Amino acid sequence: MPVKRTVRLSPKVAESVERIAREKHRTGNEIIESAIKFYSDYLYMQEHATVIPQEIVKVLQSTVAMAEQRINNKTNQVLSALAIETGTLEQIIAASLDVDRGKLKKYRENTVDFLKANNRVIRMDEVVE
Repeated sequence: MPVKRTVRLSPKVAESVERIAREKHRTGNEIIESAIKFYSDYLYMQEHATVIPQEIVKVLQSTVAMAEQRINNKTNQVLSALAIETGTLEQIIAASLDVDRGKLKKYRENTVDFLKANNRVIRMDEVVE
């Protein structure tokens, strides 16, 4: 059952409603009701809806999540292998050389400073005197 409601329209808007109603062979109430429904749908689409169906969005999100997981797993494997190799080399070097803790600390500080300044891995030819 329709609800009776009084609405004030500016003369320009009222004239537009009447013109559209004449052109479409409908009543002014039908035009106003259609306009309100259209605007309501427009607001809903702006806030809640997407152009892409939700099923496609879910498939894309899960595909991206799986790819991220694979990349993370591979990165972790590579980093673990590098850490093992680096640790092995450090033990070999430490067993071969007689370096005191003071010099070791200085070498570490030099390396950190180089990395901060150059944002890349240090090469041996850059530090050999």
